[in-house]
Amino acid sequence: MAPATDRQGYRALVGQVADKARTILPTAVNGRIESAVKLVLQGDVELLDDGTIKVGSSDPTRYYHLIGQACTCTDFTQQKAPSGWCKHVRFVHPKLAA
Repeated sequence: MAPATDRQGYRALVGQVADKARTILPTAVNGRIESAVKLVLQGDVELLDDGTIKVGSSDPTRYYHLIGQACTCTDFTQQKAPSGWCKHVRFVHPKLAA
């Protein structure tokens, strides 16, 4: 019974972070929050030994890296993400963890 409860608690926590992100971040990024939630729930976020974070993509063959508040994805590097908030940065940014 504990694993199901742990999973439910984890999903609830991710939902709380998403709700907090919706209140903090610009409205223009809200559609990307759902994409970020999917990545987190699928286990596609990994802290690496060098302090960077490896984040999956909607393309299962592709990964991006977060270095501080920067991301290697096209949305971030080509400044397509509203206010620099690509879906990969969303759940690991320090403002959201506070």
